Amino acid sequence: MQETRFENWLGVVRGLNERTIASRLSNCRRVEAFEGDLDALYNADRLDSLIARLHPANPKHRVPINGNVYNGTATLKSAVSLYCEFRGAGGSTAEVAGTPAKRRPQGRPAMRRIADWPG
Repeated sequence: MQETRFENWLGVVRGLNERTIASRLSNCRRVEAFEGDLDALYNADRLDSLIARLHPANPKHRVPINGNVYNGTATLKSAVSLYCEFRGAGGSTAEVAGTPAKRRPQGRPAMRRIADWPG
């Protein structure tokens, strides 16, 4: 897995916050530990077979899930799907190539003062 580039892509392109990025990276590392290298699997079939095995209603993956299998599998599938999207995007921007990411702010937009409103 291209961790640094994926991490930057999640922040720059997807606009995810640092906690969510850390969770998605952890999810992908866990999948790799039981299913194999995500890059090799992407090169083989663009992760199609892995994503199919990560179907929450009928899971056929090898990743042990402690707790709710449906929710755990859905979480892993979401993370792997993001990695698939990242790989398909090609990672051509400078931020994705490894320069420090400028993450978009999360949450509510900054409040504007009434004096700043048009009108």
